[in-house]
Amino acid sequence: MAAPAARPPPVRRLALSFAAGLVALFVAELSLRIAGLGDPLSGDDLFVRWEPTSPFFGDPDWEIGYTLEPGYRGEEVYHRAADGAVVHRAPVTVSSEGLRGRGLADEPPEAGATVVLGVGDSLTFGAGVADDETYLAELERRLRRRGAARVLNAGVPAWNLAQEVRWIESRAGAIDPDVLLLGFYVNDLDGPTPFLGGDFDEHKSLPLDAPPWTRREAGLRARSHLINLIARWRDRHQLARLVLEGHRDHRDQLRARFADERGARLLNEYFDRLADYCESSGTRGVVVLFPLMDTVHQDPLADVLDVARLAAMDRGLEVIDVTPALQDVPLRRLHVLPAETHPSPAAHAAVGRYLDEALGLNVDR
Repeated sequence: MAAPAARPPPVRRLALSFAAGLVALFVAELSLRIAGLGDPLSGDDLFVRWEPTSPFFGDPDWEIGYTLEPGYRGEEVYHRAADGAVVHRAPVTVSSEGLRGRGLADEPPEAGATVVLGVGDSLTFGAGVADDETYLAELERRLRRRGAARVLNAGVPAWNLAQEVRWIESRAGAIDPDVLLLGFYVNDLDGPTPFLGGDFDEHKSLPLDAPPWTRREAGLRARSHLINLIARWRDRHQLARLVLEGHRDHRDQLRARFADERGARLLNEYFDRLADYCESSGTRGVVVLFPLMDTVHQDPLADVLDVARLAAMDRGLEVIDVTPALQDVPLRRLHVLPAETHPSPAAHAAVGRYLDEALGLNVDR
């Protein structure tokens, strides 16, 4: 009978197990790199810079606060938080009248052309997309296929309803639009945003209570696809909780603003002023309702939009809710980037098409 094989001593067995583990980790790391999975430089945390400078310009009217700087030429540049690398650029030009893209001075409308003016916040401005990718640019393309039309973009990031209505009262008369579109977002009853002049970074991430090895900016995670993949799994669980709580809190805060007496009074006051302007100028006034962009497929705050819809319609304003157009866009194509929940070019195009059908403008030659 053969003698049993001698077992290696414990220290050697431990060394062999350690070596086998290292080989397995090496193979796993190499496999992930070959497959392109777990890249530590593909995290969703971003910061945004305006280059070469910010496009915002202090306005002499304190109610407006700030506008776009006439003649601005620059870019909205998105950087990865992990290494500062550029992941997205959106070219931005501002006309001599302070409008995004081409203004009336750049291209005067043809005789008899229908002039449409859009006013709103970053959704109307088109944060993260180029001048010709906004929903107003798409609307103009569709109208001009049928006849003479100009669509102008007076959107300014972070404006609220008070700033938008004041700008309309004091500046829209110089444009004399046939149709006025007010892009209304569900946070438009928030207080005014401070002047955004100068250079600044806008960070787009959620704060995670994470140990050093799981942080994107340093440690093993910044060097290893395997460690990054494990850390992402941990992130997803923590982020799911934070996002759920954050979205719930945000939605509750927005609903509370529309439910309280002060919010209702402000909404009615500004829609009254908008209706007065449209009536006195003979302009067709349309309120364009945008849902909550980060939860548009689940809880777009339809109840909040209903409050705004009724307030606008009670004052003789037309209302178009673009929620169906945005819900038709697959979630993976809805936003500019995963951490940037403004509408993507595809989402803007869907809104532009929807508005063209809903407005029913007769611009046929």
